[in-house]
Parts: sequence; structure tokens; C-alpha cells
Amino acid sequence: MSGTQAQDRLYEAGYIVQEGDTIRGFIKRTDEVKLSYSIDFKTSATSEASTQYTPHNLKGFGFTTDGLHFAAVDVYISHATVTIKDQRFAKKLRSGALSLYKLQLSRSEKTDILLKDYSHVYVLEKEGSFHTLTQHKIKTTNREGVNKKYIGILRAMLGDCLNSLDDVSAELPYKDQPVIQLVEQYNHCKNPTKESTTYQYQTKAWVRKGIEVMYSSTYSPLHDLLSKRYGYAAGYFWDITKPNLSRKYSERIGINYTNLHYNYWNQRSRKDIPASIHLIRIPLLIQYNMNNYQEAKLNPFLNIGLTGQFSTNQKFGYLDIIPFFTVGGGAYFGKLKLEFFIDNINFAWKSDKIFNAGIGYRLNKL
Repeated sequence: MSGTQAQDRLYEAGYIVQEGDTIRGFIKRTDEVKLSYSIDFKTSATSEASTQYTPHNLKGFGFTTDGLHFAAVDVYISHATVTIKDQRFAKKLRSGALSLYKLQLSRSEKTDILLKDYSHVYVLEKEGSFHTLTQHKIKTTNREGVNKKYIGILRAMLGDCLNSLDDVSAELPYKDQPVIQLVEQYNHCKNPTKESTTYQYQTKAWVRKGIEVMYSSTYSPLHDLLSKRYGYAAGYFWDITKPNLSRKYSERIGINYTNLHYNYWNQRSRKDIPASIHLIRIPLLIQYNMNNYQEAKLNPFLNIGLTGQFSTNQKFGYLDIIPFFTVGGGAYFGKLKLEFFIDNINFAWKSDKIFNAGIGYRLNKL
């Protein structure tokens, strides 16, 4: 596949909204954080030329296939010592007398004052003005808590139609559905005869799943009496990408059975004694993909994470549960997957290691 063809696969049918005009064409699809800053648009799928638009020169844009719509909004983003006003494209969740948007934050915007799960902010639009809904972590010498600033803003914004104290509970979760339901309730209160629009969409995860076999070899720097250490493994893998969050990173999970063989030197008999170990391995890895479109024929990757290993001897005389640190890489070639990775007991450099080389076959269609 040529570079131009690969780029074409990144563009999806969509539209842009300028002052009074909607222009249909194709938009380069990437994760929501990157889309919030700017988009690349072209009027023809085969055109080599594209135009970049930012929230400063476009009212909004959308994708035809899954109904995603983004609009330019004013948003306040809090950093450690200062709050910055910015203009970004945010995903529309609800429209009416009160419109609701959701903006995914970039990594640089997730500061220490924010909650660990603070990956987004909501934005309300009312009568042409934008209001940012946030929550922050509070740290003092005596306690750690949460400042739910969004509760106060919602009560102020909705108080002209709803009973703000009763309808906006202090326990309202900072999640899509509870906030959407509250906005819907307000819009119905303002105009019972007019239905507001809900933008319901769920970006489908990309899943590669299939079978894999491996050859394994162990290295034990502190066990000089062991020799001929090798084994074989077979299992199943899942590679899950959430394209609305990132097209570069995916979650790699799996399960496999491994049978490791080795000889150990018996000092009494002065002989090598053959033995084996049974392992069930469950890798939980983060994977970095070097091609960021779903149908890529060649997709090199790197991964890192933890692998839980349940092991017993050939007579099933015991059960050990050992966490391994795993690092590796490989590539997809169409439906084939080749990879090499190392499992290291804990994080010590001189710990026992398992070197693995494997081949996999994707069973599902993309």
C-alpha cells in the first residue's frame, strides 16, 4: 500500500459547518483529543490536498458514519496555578435551550490538582454563553477531598426553571448519563412542546482476536544447576483499541498454557534429571501501535505491562502465583502476528526470565 493510499484510509465521510453553510467531504479521523485542536478536511476522498481548520475558523464538524458531531466552544481549563481560557472542538451530547458538550483533555492538561480519572470536562451552552463544568482534587494537611464545582454551576444555570437545590443533588455523578438527564429535564421544563436532541453514539472498539503459539526459553542467572530450559505455549489473545481515546495505544490481554522443560543436576546421583513446569499465563499489556488506522496491513507494535503466571510442577504438587514484568514487540502482517517478548520475575534485573517468540493468527474481520 502506498503512502497516499494509507493516508486516504485515515479519512472518513463527514462535513464541516461554517457560517450558514454545511460542506460535505472527508475528515482525517483520529482520537478526540487531537480532533479538539484542529481537523484536516478535503472535499474528495482521492484528493491529495487537504485544508486544516481550527475552532477559530469553523463552527463545527461531524462524521457521517457514526453521527459524531463536534462544535467550537469556549472552555476554561485549570492547571496547577492558573485557569486558561481556550477555544476547542467538543463533542455534542445534547442540544436545546441548554446544550451540553464533552471535551477530552490532553495528557498535559491532566495536572496534579485533578482527579486520577479526570480525563474530560463538560461544557454547557446557554443563550450563546459557554460554562465549563469541572471537579478538582482538594489536598490539605489533614485531608484529601473533591471540589465539585460543577454542582454549583449547574444549580446556577438551571435555577430559572428547576428547583436547583432539589433537582441538582450534591451527589450527582460526574458522568455522561446523569448530566445528560439533568439537561434534558431542564430543556423539557423550558419548552415542554419541543423535544431537545440527544446525540447518542458509541464509538465501537477495534478488536483483533485470535490464536497464538510460542516457543519459550528460560534464563536463571542464580540457578547454575539447571540446563536445557525450553518450552512451548498455545493460547488466545485480544488486542483492543478505543479509537475515540487513542488510535496509537491499545489494550493487549490474553491467556495461554505453557509447558516448560528443563534438566536439573542431581549432585547425589551425578546425573541430569528431566523435569517440567505447567504455567497458565495471563498478560495485561499496554500496546503502542505504529500505524493508526484499523485496516493497516503492516502494523508494528511495542508493548509493556504485567503477566500473572500460575505455575505447578509435572506432578501438580504445588501452586505458585507469580507476577512477571513483560516487555516486547512485534508486528501484524495482515491476519498474521509475529512477536517477541521477555517475562521477568518482578522488576529485578537478575531475576529469572522467560524469552518468548510467537506467531498468532487473527480470527475475526476488522
